[in-house]
Amino acid sequence: MRKVEVFSLLGFITILLTLLSPPANAYNLYAEFAVPETQMNGRLYPQNHRLVYSGTTKKRVSLGRAVNAMLGTEDIHYNSYTYMKVLNCLMKVKDRKCLRKGFIKYLPPGRYSHLVSNRNFTVRNLVSNARTRNGGHFTDYQKASRAAQEIMDQYFLRLGKNTIYRNFVKFKYTIENLLPRKVNTQNLPWPSEVIYSSVQSYISALYGGRVLVFNEAERRSLDLGYWNLVNSGYWYSTKKDMGEFITAGYLKGKDIVGYQIRNQTGSLYRPSQSRSLPVYHSIKIAFYKEVVDGVPYVLVLQSNGIDCIEKVASFNYAYCVNPRFSSVPFYKPKKLKKYKKKPAKARAMLKKIQADPNFFPRISGSGPTLIGVYSLRDAGVPNKIFAKYQGVRRAAGQRDIKWLQKEVDSENLADIEFFPVH
Repeated sequence: MRKVEVFSLLGFITILLTLLSPPANAYNLYAEFAVPETQMNGRLYPQNHRLVYSGTTKKRVSLGRAVNAMLGTEDIHYNSYTYMKVLNCLMKVKDRKCLRKGFIKYLPPGRYSHLVSNRNFTVRNLVSNARTRNGGHFTDYQKASRAAQEIMDQYFLRLGKNTIYRNFVKFKYTIENLLPRKVNTQNLPWPSEVIYSSVQSYISALYGGRVLVFNEAERRSLDLGYWNLVNSGYWYSTKKDMGEFITAGYLKGKDIVGYQIRNQTGSLYRPSQSRSLPVYHSIKIAFYKEVVDGVPYVLVLQSNGIDCIEKVASFNYAYCVNPRFSSVPFYKPKKLKKYKKKPAKARAMLKKIQADPNFFPRISGSGPTLIGVYSLRDAGVPNKIFAKYQGVRRAAGQRDIKWLQKEVDSENLADIEFFPVH
């Protein structure tokens, strides 16, 4: 009896402290790990002013949801794995099973779970407390989504800057700091609480056939490469991760400004999953947000099998040629270790890599074809919207229209209409 009373008292104190604690603001890696801006060969760093791309799947973010987000009819978040686990657990009627499974993704399953047990415990407490405050599981998706956002923000605040630095920010080989020696880290994933993205769209396409395009109104993402260059004096990564960004927990749906659907062009062996996964390069069709007089529109752009589209200016899109990895100098971590005692030499060497013009997409001159526009039904699409597009326009064929209808058929687009070019 006494044991039950003790546990009840502890539970009451935990709930009381949670209710009295102030609500957490959105956790901001850009502000927490601030670095001074600089220019190298005429390019500004950190690269938060550029569009950021994140490879995903249709299941995670469909075309319909992306169009809804760009037109402002649905408030969504592009979520990390841990965020999704939190959201699902908040809405489950019975929470015992989901709380027991944990929220941090780790491979191989269970083998190194003790290394993230404290992090799992923190998330589990936050989820349990949120359900208690709500009087049980959440039935409203939007309310549960807001609660999940608050949980992720509180989670990162509780971790503290030093823990976040060791586990997420110290470039790439962070997991080695947690594991015993002589462990093959190739079979371990990156942290599941954060979202990885890149300023290079073709790199993001390695991770999914749908590529989301973001332009953060409030800068929350951290330019990993530039931060480590400034603070460590060396670039601790592989070529395909140059231009990589990291975001805590989630990216806001209101910052979605584009969506690319890509064709599968091959496969690539992934050591972390011990199997080959599809690789998507050529763009089949792309969708980009434009705003005219405060009204949002989504342009539907058809690509001719090109793997790179660059936004030059408003209503101006061009094809681009991606940099070749062979033209970018590559220094393996073991080779870089000798520069630890010579940071000035390392910094000079890696500035050359960062500022290499071959690292950035090169505009090829031509651009994608505009075949139509999505807009709010009440707004309509006057001819001036089509006329603003600085490129080739053509009427959308019946095959194009049927394909688009099939893509968004399962989505609620009652307030949205597709207007083909005519």
